Amino acid sequence: VDDQIQASNAPAGKENGRDLPRAITPPPPPELEKFVQLARLGNMEKLQEEAHALAAASPGLQPFTNTISRLAAEFEDEKLLAFVLNCRRHGSEPVN
Repeated sequence: VDDQIQASNAPAGKENGRDLPRAITPPPPPELEKFVQLARLGNMEKLQEEAHALAAASPGLQPFTNTISRLAAEFEDEKLLAFVLNCRRHGSEPVN
């Protein structure tokens, strides 16, 4: 999942000519739990709706919401659940 997280984000900068991934900052726990529950239910449409609403309300969370939207659009339910659980495990710290 960590590789997938890194691959799904725009580069944050360059190191020795290589792009560096940008860390993903998850939303606050109550909001994150909503994504965990929707992922467990496999409700891809609602996940996309919630991700879009969160991105509009909190632009700084776009790396998180973009990943949710992409995985939901691709019906990657197992990867999506692993992603949100990984975010929950890291708490409010950015996930690399």
